[in-house]
Amino acid sequence: MEDEWKSIGTYFTACVSRFLLSKKYLFYLLTTLLCAIFSINFLDAVYQTTKFMPSEVFESFKAGEVYNLGVLTVRDLDCSQMQYYDEILMGILSGSFMHCILALSISSFICSEFKNGYIEIAIVHGQRRIALFNQYIVCAVIMVIPLVLVVIFGTSFSLILNGMFSFKSAFVIVKTIAIQFIMLSALCVCVASCSIIIQGFKAVILCVSGMMILPLIPSYINVFTKGKIDLSCIMLLNQLINSSSVDDKSGLKMLLISIITGLAFYVVCMQGFRIRNFK
Repeated sequence: MEDEWKSIGTYFTACVSRFLLSKKYLFYLLTTLLCAIFSINFLDAVYQTTKFMPSEVFESFKAGEVYNLGVLTVRDLDCSQMQYYDEILMGILSGSFMHCILALSISSFICSEFKNGYIEIAIVHGQRRIALFNQYIVCAVIMVIPLVLVVIFGTSFSLILNGMFSFKSAFVIVKTIAIQFIMLSALCVCVASCSIIIQGFKAVILCVSGMMILPLIPSYINVFTKGKIDLSCIMLLNQLINSSSVDDKSGLKMLLISIITGLAFYVVCMQGFRIRNFK
């Protein structure tokens, strides 16, 4: 039993090292940092564009109560009218770009693990599938931490540089970012679980495209059913997009959705991984 735990620990450490020190992940970190640093400039450019284009065009970017601009989500496009800038700091983590980066980094890493034979070799050498599955899930959650720190640093640096470092409540910021971190972790569990089940590069395509397509589905269903069905209130991605401003009630709801969604993907995909045949 002791040897088994030692083997699991050794493989897990090597797995995390391969992930966090890979050139691809470092590139994703750098890309996220640059997006966070230039988020203010991006938001200002979008606002300037609204003066020359029909308002209907930008209303199409509305997701619930916020504008989902990809790089970040905001309630108001004119940042010069903001008295406080809490929303910008928290809006990066709720933007679809961040979700795509997470999906791309996790799915591409697990894809490379299959391609290089690490998973098959671990199973051949007696690694239990449940333990192996859990290691990749934990590894995926760990990789969220550097990305969140990079976003906080980059956005704070950008706000200071633009003379906009004014916040309403540090407690609200910490609480919101903590909720967003849990939601992002649940998203990572979903992506990692699907990537382990779906073999090859198609997992990368499905996971990344899912980050862009799934948030749109509730809007179309809402139109077709004339507002009778609203799936955005129960879908993790839609709740994450609207997470830049939360109260106690909505925060608890987001946490429950995160736990239920992550657990559902984890259980279903783990059972599939247990019975899967490797060629």
